[in-house]
Parts: sequence; structure tokens; C-alpha cells
Amino acid sequence: PAERVIQGRAEMTQIIPILFVVRSAMTRAIRHNHTIAFGKALCHIGATNEILRASHGAAMNQQQRWRSAIPVLLKKNAICKHSASIIVLFHIRGEFMLKNLLLGVMLLCLIPTRTQVVAQSPEPVRRVNAPFFGDDAVGEHASAIFWLGQVTPTSNYADVRLGYNNQEMLIQTHVFDRRIWHSDQAMPNNYAALTQWDAVTLYFDTRAQPGGMPDSSTYRITVQVNWPGREADYRSVDRGNGNGYDPITSSVSSEAVWRGDGPNNDVDDRGWFMTVHVPFTSLGLSQAPAQGSVWRMAVQVHDRDDSINTVIPKTDWPERMLTNQPNTWAELGFGLPTYIAKANTNTTSQIIRQGLNKINVADATVGGGTTCADNYDYFADFGSINHAGEEYANVQNQSDVADWPCFSKFYLAFPLNTLPAQQVVVSATLTAYQFGNSGQGIPPTPISSLIQAITINEDWQEATLNWNNAPLALENLSMARSLPMAAPAQGAPVSSVPVSWDVSQAVNAAYTTQQPLRLVLYSADEAQNSGKYFWTSDVADGMAELRPTLIVKMGVPLDLTTLKMQTYMPVVRRD
Repeated sequence: PAERVIQGRAEMTQIIPILFVVRSAMTRAIRHNHTIAFGKALCHIGATNEILRASHGAAMNQQQRWRSAIPVLLKKNAICKHSASIIVLFHIRGEFMLKNLLLGVMLLCLIPTRTQVVAQSPEPVRRVNAPFFGDDAVGEHASAIFWLGQVTPTSNYADVRLGYNNQEMLIQTHVFDRRIWHSDQAMPNNYAALTQWDAVTLYFDTRAQPGGMPDSSTYRITVQVNWPGREADYRSVDRGNGNGYDPITSSVSSEAVWRGDGPNNDVDDRGWFMTVHVPFTSLGLSQAPAQGSVWRMAVQVHDRDDSINTVIPKTDWPERMLTNQPNTWAELGFGLPTYIAKANTNTTSQIIRQGLNKINVADATVGGGTTCADNYDYFADFGSINHAGEEYANVQNQSDVADWPCFSKFYLAFPLNTLPAQQVVVSATLTAYQFGNSGQGIPPTPISSLIQAITINEDWQEATLNWNNAPLALENLSMARSLPMAAPAQGAPVSSVPVSWDVSQAVNAAYTTQQPLRLVLYSADEAQNSGKYFWTSDVADGMAELRPTLIVKMGVPLDLTTLKMQTYMPVVRRD
């Protein structure tokens, strides 16, 4: 394309403005992985059709050029950045040979090359692994958990718990919502009407390889906040029809509970939660999926905060899901994963901890901490509280959404660059040291928690980390039980108890992609006073052994193809 522009020999009064626009377009185009020459920039300044044909490679009308022309992808370098300005200077001074030389250099910079294309790794697919409860009822506290949204006066945050047994999936959505509004009019099987109020929509696709459109294996379940006894009037179950959804009769059931002053007024509330029972028969199945099966799943939370239905964007999980494209949804795995290391030998172990061998480990809590966000305006301030530098972290959750100001997560990031290269991750264990819990001496008596180790994919900074900007869950991998601790006697030292998680799969994934291990600890607890307190990496050096610790066992890969096998056959002697 650049050679054709040169051959066009357009007037310099036309070319120079074009180059200025192209230089600006190059900067904006850095994020785009395309190599079509700078057609949009040329189109923008009204260049001649001859120049447009040269840059794009074909004659087309103005509307087609706008839709198809994409700025060329280039690397920034000093020559390309400043050539246009120098050309203008040389043109004014009459130094045409130098001017034309620089023009050629700048146009050569526009030629796409392999080295100029920025490779972008695909965005990882979020995944929730649903625990299996067999013939027992699905236990909320042992269900998987993930979350979406933010806490502000005008937006909602939600925790989603999910588990399954031989008969059904149980999905519970706990929503932090300042104003609760629902319809007084029954609207069964009316998705469009239900989503004009506070509601949640669950999407499922049971295909192993979902397509780009919803079909008969795709289901959409929507439930609006409602009064007990009227659940069926505020629920819709729809099935894919090839390009959208049609309502169907279904055995799906639901229960809604709200917490606060009450719905449909301008008084602040705390929120609501929705429990949805999805029998596998309602999804066209005769039994539960086999463990290891993978479906697709998505969630949307709909919000309304006043009587006039002021527009509030819905909250999606995963963030870029499209309602009619199941292949853009998250993965739903049945059963927790099991890590199996590759064949190896000559194993060694390495300890990774803040300060040990000059290693830096980042960790911090987000949420209400150990004080339940005391002295903060909950909806205005909770989401932005930062706990950087604190020596202790809290992990807390419960089913009563009224107490969400006490909820807390614990984020950790371990560098893995000290691990030996080209080896096998045999196993990995994260240990955090618990020194207390919420509710000591306060009824109800604290009980044990199942705290989940969940991977995340994004970097974060301790100095700015908070509830609203903290990374979302990538995949839940393991759980560990944390027991309540008795309050120490007055004057007695505080004792600490190790709690450990198997993070082998997470370390293997991070090691393979040369990334740090990024985790968050959170729970799906039901009971009040469920918070568990842990030491962070910010404790004094005299307590260094109580900092969060990662122990990784590595091994030398064993090449099974080089092993020599000998077979011995017994000798049978016949007399």
C-alpha cells in the first residue's frame, strides 16, 4: 500500500496532512491486531479516491470505506513519530531531496511487517467448579462461590453460590442493593417485564461444545424479587430456539428473601437473595452430569432503584458475555478438579515467603476487615476501603445479606521466578496462619468455615486494592476447613494455627505460563460470626514464620519413551 501511495505522486499539500492524521491514527491503532493500511485516516480527511484505492487496495463507496478501513498497526519509534514534522520543515526550506527521502522513510514505516504485529494471548475463560453432594442436600457453606459487580449507591454487587447433587443444581445469588423494587403485578414467563425490576437471570448451555446461538440445549431462567407464596408469578424459564428464546413450562422453583426497610420505597435497604432449584430433568436430562463434565453458564443481575425506572445497566458474569452467544459464557465444571503431576524424579522442595531469600509476596484484605466497615458509609465507602499494610486479614461471608459490611476476602500473589526451569510441579501447598476469628465471646457461637482457594488472572497493587477493583474469580480449586479459636486468656500470648490448601493445579498453571501465583481466599459460609483472622506478610520480622507460605515440590521430568523395559517369561519344563 505504501508503494502505491508513492506511485500516485499526489501533491505534497495533500500528502502532508494525511501523514499527520496517520501518525495520530497509528497511536490509536496500537491495540488493534490488524494490518490494513491507514484507510480510515485517509477517508477521514477526504483524500482522493485514487489515494483511498491505493491504501485499501480496492475501490469502494464511502460507507464501505468507513466500515472496513482500519488504521494500520505499527510500533512506535522516533523516526515514524517525528518524520512528518521534519518533512514540513524541509518543504518550507526548499530542501526537496531530503524531504522526499524522509517521506519515503515515513511511508516505509507504515508497511506492516511480522515484527510490528503485537501478539495478544486469548482472554482466559472464567470457570466455576460445582461441588458434588451425592444423595445429600446441597450445602450452601460447601458450595462454590464467585462474584460480580460493585458496591456503590447506584450499582449492585452479588455473590453466587453453586452446588449440585444427584437430582438438581442449587444456585443462590446474594445481592447488595440499596433500593429494592419489584412489580405488584404477576408476570409469569415474561422475561422482558421481569427484568425491568430487581431480578437475576441464569443461563445454562448443556452442550460440550456450545455454538454461537442458543438451541434446544440452552436455557434462560429469570426470577424477580417477590413476596413468599407468589414465586411462580415472578419467574420465567425459556429455552433456545436457534436465534433466541421461547418460554416453556418447567419444574424449576425459587425462593426470594429481602433484607432492609422493605421494597418499593426510597428508604435504604441492605439487599436480597434468590435461591433457585434447577432439577436436571428440567434441562432435558435423566440424571446428573458425570463428574468432569463441562457446560457453559452466565449470570445477569438486573437493578431498579425507583418508581420511574431510571436506567441502570445490568451486571454481567462473565463480563463480556452475550446473551445469545453461549460460546461467550463462562465454563461450569461438575466436581472439583484433581491435579495429577507428570512423571518425574529427583524431587526438591522450595519455600516461598515474604522476606525469605529476598522474596516479595504481596497480600491484602478487601471489604469490611475485622471491624465490619465501622465508621464508614456502607454503600458510598465500603467498595473503596483499602487495607494496605495491615498485619492481619479477614475471610468472612454469610447467607444473611444484611451483614454484608462484615464480608471480607484475602488476596495473595507469590512470585514463582525462583523455581527451577523446565521441571514438573509435583505438588504445592499454601499455608496461612490463623490467630482468631469474629464473634469470640459474642453469640451465636462461631463455627468452622470452609475457605476456598480461588485463582485470579489480573495483577493488582496493594496500595490501591479494594472491594470494587479487586480481580474477579478465575477458577475455584480447593477448600480447607478453618476452626474457631477460643479467645486467649488476659495477658496470654496469641496462638496461631496453620490452615493449608492444595494449590498444585494453580501453581502448575502459573509456572507453565511464567506468571506469579495469584489467589484469593473467600468462603461461602452461612452462619453469622464466620470471619477467620490470618496474619499477612506485613507482620514484623520476628514473626516471619507466620507469614503466608507457599511450599512447592518440583521434579525432573521423566521421559517414559526412553525407559527400557524387559520382559521375563517363566520357563516351563515338561517331563
